Amino acid sequence: MNLKKWQILLERSAPDTQCPNGHMANDQYGGRNAVEIETGIFLYGLVRRFLPHTIVETGTHMGFASACMALALEDAIPSRGKACVLTVDMGPYSQSKNLWTRLDLQDWILPVIGDSSTWKYEWAEPIDLLFLDADHGTEFVFKEYLNYFPHFSREKVIILFHDTTLDSRVAPAIQQCLSLFSDDPSIRGYRTVSHVPLRNLRGLDMLFLSNEIL
Repeated sequence: MNLKKWQILLERSAPDTQCPNGHMANDQYGGRNAVEIETGIFLYGLVRRFLPHTIVETGTHMGFASACMALALEDAIPSRGKACVLTVDMGPYSQSKNLWTRLDLQDWILPVIGDSSTWKYEWAEPIDLLFLDADHGTEFVFKEYLNYFPHFSREKVIILFHDTTLDSRVAPAIQQCLSLFSDDPSIRGYRTVSHVPLRNLRGLDMLFLSNEIL
């Protein structure tokens, strides 16, 4: 773990008065519009544990969450170019590139300007981890999911939905995602479909789809 880079990410963080036990990144990194500090640390640990080579994030904003995930890739996979975070947002936030450059993570992150629900994914590698944190409207989240589903890794993929406690519109979208699967593996395409709701802080739900033989 690169503690010097984490020191940069955590500088001037503050308690989140609207989220008990949570802490905000400093305003330069998005403040309360960024993921909570605790969620950023969780994302780092999740990436270190599962080693996804291709991560897609929706809702770049000022680049805090993508920096946490890219830092995990850098720490776990020393060879640059072997993994990346593709992050999609409608707004070209210059602050995000400033943060990534300051952390020397720019080679691990590919920013895309566009609508994350319609952006055409043409990356050579399948998606191993999808982090949905753009518009939280029910229809939009489900549309995002459908947009990226054909590109999921067929071995295993993790899908994360942020703000599931903060915004009640996300829960119906997750149920719609789950409704795509049935008990017939030939229909759902995966042996294992697991839903893990983490309802602390602003909420972070996980879907784990896998064809691994345990």
